[in-house]
Amino acid sequence: MAKRKSSKGSRSEKKSVQGYFRNILTANPTLLETRSNKEILKQWLKDNPGSTEVPQSVKNSLANVKSMLRRDLRDGDGEQRAVSRSKNAMQTPARPGASDLGSLENLIDECVLLANMLDRNKLENVSRHLRIARRQVSWLMGEGENGE
Repeated sequence: MAKRKSSKGSRSEKKSVQGYFRNILTANPTLLETRSNKEILKQWLKDNPGSTEVPQSVKNSLANVKSMLRRDLRDGDGEQRAVSRSKNAMQTPARPGASDLGSLENLIDECVLLANMLDRNKLENVSRHLRIARRQVSWLMGEGENGE
């Protein structure tokens, strides 16, 4: 069941802990050079008056953000690294294994069944495209057996 949106303090109005620290560290980069986090954690306690001590998860978030920002400074442009990472993620193996294709075929079958159970008429185009995809996967499985 989906969660309801609360009228008070939606997620878009709240800032993440890492976002909070990222803003502080980008505004004052000299804090990245210091090893101690005391100054930053004191600021967090001031900005969060309900807290008497800093939780370990907040300390971990600060350490992670400092590490990421330091790495970006060390490696140069972080955006270039992100682009190269995404290109590597998009590369697919030349020939997927038969077990991978079999799993994919089964998952597509389940999707077709679910689409038909939900609303056959409204999801007719979705089912048609899934069946086409399933045929292509089946064809690739047959090609792998004969092509080797």
